[in-house]
Amino acid sequence: MKKIINLILSLILIVGLGSCRHELPDDPTSGNGDVPGENDSVTEGTYAVSTAAAQNVSSTSAVLGGSLVASDLTVIAEVGIEYLPTAGEEADSIFFVINKKEILTQTATLGQSWSLGIGGLETETEYAYRAYAKSKADEMLYGDIRTFKTTLTGSGNGESYTGEMAGDTNQAGEYDSSDDDYYENSTFSTIITVHYAGDVATVNDPTGNAVVTQDGAYVTINCETNGMSKVEIIATGTTDNGHLKIYGSSKYKLTLNGVSITSQRGAALNNQCKKRTFIHLGENSVNRLTDAKTWTNEVASEDCKGTLFSEAKTIISGAGVLCVSGNAKHGIAVDDYLRVRKGVTLVITNATKDGIHTNDGVVIEGGLVNVTATSDGIEAEENGVIVNGGKVIVSSDDDAIVSSFEGDNATTPSDIVINQGDLYLTTTGEKAHGLKSDQGIIINGGLVQATVKGNASKGMASDGDMTITGGTMVLTTT
Repeated sequence: MKKIINLILSLILIVGLGSCRHELPDDPTSGNGDVPGENDSVTEGTYAVSTAAAQNVSSTSAVLGGSLVASDLTVIAEVGIEYLPTAGEEADSIFFVINKKEILTQTATLGQSWSLGIGGLETETEYAYRAYAKSKADEMLYGDIRTFKTTLTGSGNGESYTGEMAGDTNQAGEYDSSDDDYYENSTFSTIITVHYAGDVATVNDPTGNAVVTQDGAYVTINCETNGMSKVEIIATGTTDNGHLKIYGSSKYKLTLNGVSITSQRGAALNNQCKKRTFIHLGENSVNRLTDAKTWTNEVASEDCKGTLFSEAKTIISGAGVLCVSGNAKHGIAVDDYLRVRKGVTLVITNATKDGIHTNDGVVIEGGLVNVTATSDGIEAEENGVIVNGGKVIVSSDDDAIVSSFEGDNATTPSDIVINQGDLYLTTTGEKAHGLKSDQGIIINGGLVQATVKGNASKGMASDGDMTITGGTMVLTTT
């Protein structure tokens, strides 16, 4: 019976869809008698669609594309990609017909060739896909069907991480639907991919609206000039001589999905967009950012103070690893606040200045934050430091965690607040405290274990009130 059904479907496909190439008789009025072009149909002329091989395949994304040979491009209304998981089935034309309701479609900018960054894919899953072109008369032309399989970890850029990982994860649906700091509450419909390969980088923008400038692997993506919104940028691959710089006027999502960027000129990742920025670590991916030892190319009129610099409210999420090395300045510097969600493994391997430095607060919801720094481990100039869970490890020459706001605490609460979580703090410098606040310190739970070794150093030091309602403290001075 299944063979009979497949045969019937095959006949339907042959009769209804035809091949992906259309050639008509020399007589332009044969067939339906219309004048060529008047009905915006591909039944006049020669048209062929080809499907390109998948590129930059990672654990959750891939670049898919196609090309079109067209006698008259003006009769084509739309081009794009159809794709769906194979679920172990044979991927052929019948498969696409049977699973019509499951097909996912992404359109591209109309042209004779196109490529699309496809995100949100399932890890280690085989997908079938094909390029298509649709005429203004609603006729469909398809390229050949191809398959690819997403990877288990990141983009396969060869990076590995053997250190401690976050001990918690964000469960599906475990987020506040009213909180703008969760990317799940936003939609990102335009996907731009950046793939690094040594001294070069490949950028794919399906809309063509981003202004992209490149010097080898030094990539700048400007989403502000043409007012782009709902953008997700996916970065993969490895370069020892590049960077990623982003301008924008709307919130966006940056997915690091197995990318390693080392700059020889300045910051590795420079976010000049002042709207909320979501940095998402691809599941099981390992990502590395390293700045130059001597900075030479940063714009004088722009602020940039760390290997990873952001002008915006910055939220890091995802069950991946981000390792940051600060050779000249801070490891991470944010001119607004930084929030770290559950499941994140964030490692500042070294920082010439602070490991993490923000103007407007640090909130650690969970995950693992492991910082090694020559100056302070984690510093917030305003709005304090709040730890709600996870594990925080700091080894610093100066204060381990410091809130340095000296203004009115009633107007701008800038205490250090420990609600839950385990903190392991070690300092070695003179007057280098475990917890140091120019306002107050509030401990409601969790563990604070501080070992301070420098002259006049204290486990905790506060210029305001110190309130302890719960938790465990182990403070050692030597």
